[in-house]
This record gives sequence, structure tokens and C-alpha cells, in this order.
Amino acid sequence: MESSIILQSLILILLQFLCFTAGQINDFPFIRCKSIGTFTRNSTYETNLDTALASLSSTAATGYGFYNTSVGVTPNIVTAIALCRGDIESETCKDCIINSILLLRRNCAYEIRALVWNSNCTVRYSNRTYASVVDARPLIKLSSSVNASDIDAFSDALRDLAKRLRTEAAGGNSLRKFATGDIEFGTDSLKIYGLMQCSPDLSSFDCNSCLTAVFTESQTCCDGDIDVNIYFPSCNVRYSNASFYTDPPAITITVPPSTKSPATPGGRQKSSTTMYVIVPVACVLAGLLIIVFCFLTKVRRNKIAAKKKEAGTAFFSLLKSEKQNHSANVEQAGSGIILSYK
Repeated sequence: MESSIILQSLILILLQFLCFTAGQINDFPFIRCKSIGTFTRNSTYETNLDTALASLSSTAATGYGFYNTSVGVTPNIVTAIALCRGDIESETCKDCIINSILLLRRNCAYEIRALVWNSNCTVRYSNRTYASVVDARPLIKLSSSVNASDIDAFSDALRDLAKRLRTEAAGGNSLRKFATGDIEFGTDSLKIYGLMQCSPDLSSFDCNSCLTAVFTESQTCCDGDIDVNIYFPSCNVRYSNASFYTDPPAITITVPPSTKSPATPGGRQKSSTTMYVIVPVACVLAGLLIIVFCFLTKVRRNKIAAKKKEAGTAFFSLLKSEKQNHSANVEQAGSGIILSYK
């Protein structure tokens, strides 16, 4: 009898281990080369593409993991976007972007549109501008193909979690639209861990719409699955029975402190007293200013020519400095490269 109980326990432990193992999605990267046209080697388009991709790798990791740029003009314009997962460190973000760029150039050598999804970042480029709109195609669907033991309880809790994360992510700012969280379900208080993220250049409304669509996609393909990851170019969702994200995020967005003074008891009376003091002082100051103004008018007229000359000199010095800085930046980026951002 005891051996039977022990055997059953071992089987349950093994099944639980297999479920958790199967729940880990590690099939990245996924590359999509859009077959709508190609460019030739050493063409203007290739030069613009290399410039745009180089800019991504050097800048995205310092901008909270998001950067987009456009280089060149139609028909050789190149728009490139990099988006790192909102909970990873800057160096991890930069490494992911660099590796993704290498994959794109190796696997989509002369395609004018391409995209790569990695576990920590997404990189894409195109000959059209990404005008802060929802881009839902192409997409990838990843799942563990392991169902929850109580699908109804799992699905109910998952919908509640998704609603909460969608609201939080869509409420983010232009630096990050990202949310993570967990929720318990079932009689055994098991947990679902979830992550939702939008490209931060989307509006709150568009982010909400994108996340609604991507979550609906997850329910259509993989209802009851314990580990699912759906990627659109503009947003993504993942949920799992095992924790997979960093909490709190490795890169923290600094919010400027409020400049409002806290309310104090008796505030109305204090304001009145302050006003009684300020009004007469202001009148005295106004009188003094009038006297000083009259006295200085003549002196100011005599000095106006000298001031104009001085201002002109300062302006040309500033212009010269700006040109020198611009030349240094261009030299650092590469001789003869001209960036045209839109």
C-alpha cells in the first residue's frame, strides 16, 4: 500500500516537473524576411540601412530600450525600430539588438523589409515609415502545448490578469508601455505570471487595442495552455505558470517629483495674510522700477549699438561651435554619412 502511494506521488511530481519544463519557451529567434522586393549591394538603400541599424545598436539601450529612426528619402528611405523587453538591463538590451541585426543581415541579406523576434528584443526595418500605428502582421504564436489542470479556473484568472496588465501597459508613457504581474487560481493557489508590452510610440488607445487583439489571438490558438507567447510587431503578450520576468524592471524610469506644496491647516488664512504683505511691497517696488527705468532709458539708448554688435559676435561664435560639433558627430558616425531623421 505504501509503495503504491509513493509511486503515485513520484508520478505526480514527475508530471508537474514536465509541465513546468514544457512551459518554458526557448525557441527564439524568429526571423521574417518580407518578400516584396530586394535592393542591390552597395546601393543607396543598403547604405541607409546600415546607417539606421548602426544607430539602433548604439542608442536603443540608452533610451529605455526603444528607438526608431528613418534614414534617407523616398524611394530609398529606411525606417528601423528596436524594442527591448521592459524588464531587462541596458547591456542585455544592447547585446540583443546587435545579435538581432547580425541575424537580419545574414538571413535577409537584400530584402527591403525584415523583422526578428528574440526573447529579449524585437528589431525590424522597412522602406516605409512606421507612423505610430498598430502593426499586427506578421505574427508568431508560441505555446507549450500543456494544458492547465483546471482550465476554467485558469482561464477566468487569466482574463482578470490580462485586463489589469493591459490597462497598466496602455497607461504608460512615451518611454515605456510595459506591465508584469501575477494572479492566483484554483484551490491549490497556483499562479499565472503575465507580461504585456507595446511599442511606446503608440497612443494609449492604440496600445490597448493592440494588446486586446494579441490576447484574443492567444485565446483563439492556445486556450487553456499554461505557457503562451504571442508576438505582433507592435505589441506582445506572454503568460506562464512559472515566473519568467524581472520584477521590478532592471531599468527604472525616473518620474520628476511634483512641484505642488502639500496642503496645510489654515491654508486659506495664510494666503490672505501673504496677500496683505505682497500688495504694498509690490507697489513700492513698482515705483522704484519706474524711477530706475526712466534713469536707464538714456543710458540704454547709448549702449544699444554696442549690445547689437556683441550679440552678433556671440551668435556667430555659437554657430561656429555647432558646426564643429556636427562635423565631429558625422566624423564619428562615418565619413560622408548624412542622417535625415523624420
